[in-house]
Amino acid sequence: MIKLVNVVKSYGDLTVLKNVSVQINGGDYITIMGKSGAGKSTLISILGLMDRPSSGSYELDGQNTVFLLDEEVARLRNEEFGFVFQGYNLISDLTVEENILIPVMYSRKKRVDEQYLVELLTRLDILHLRKKIVNKLSGGEKQRVAIARALINRPATIIADEPTGSLDQVNRDAVLQIFRELNKEGITIIVVTHDQTLTKDARKVYRLSMGHLL
Repeated sequence: MIKLVNVVKSYGDLTVLKNVSVQINGGDYITIMGKSGAGKSTLISILGLMDRPSSGSYELDGQNTVFLLDEEVARLRNEEFGFVFQGYNLISDLTVEENILIPVMYSRKKRVDEQYLVELLTRLDILHLRKKIVNKLSGGEKQRVAIARALINRPATIIADEPTGSLDQVNRDAVLQIFRELNKEGITIIVVTHDQTLTKDARKVYRLSMGHLL
């Protein structure tokens, strides 16, 4: 469970998030909508433990992360969250497999579960691309690689930032179907977008406006 209480995030005199409170239960599928400049990227950074609030509390499964050391926060982020971005955020001169395994390098196990890796590649229909350099892939293929990378450490939560923004209709539908299946398996899905059509699968829809979550 993720619980934000009165979270404020400021950069100097600019306050981007204003007393944001939200509870996201395990297995939820939520969408957070907002226009450009509404604070979506900042909220993602807070939710995904990539940044800390200026004030307020963030509890993850009952543990207040505000008081954790940076090393502890980094470990939680790597083990509990998987991230999918509009721009894929892949390393273009590495292979599909090398990109997917990057989170494993930063985990405590540092060991590849070969069976799980093959199952993941097969499920996402990219097994045949395993040794291919990423810059040779199509947009839809790159996003599938990004999803595999997000799942490699078996996270409890996937945070997706405009995950279909760079995709055509066919690949957009395929990515959303993957999210539906993952959510049915108990993975929490948080989709941040300005696209109203991405709200149809959500159990809850929030709107971020002028730093306030409504």
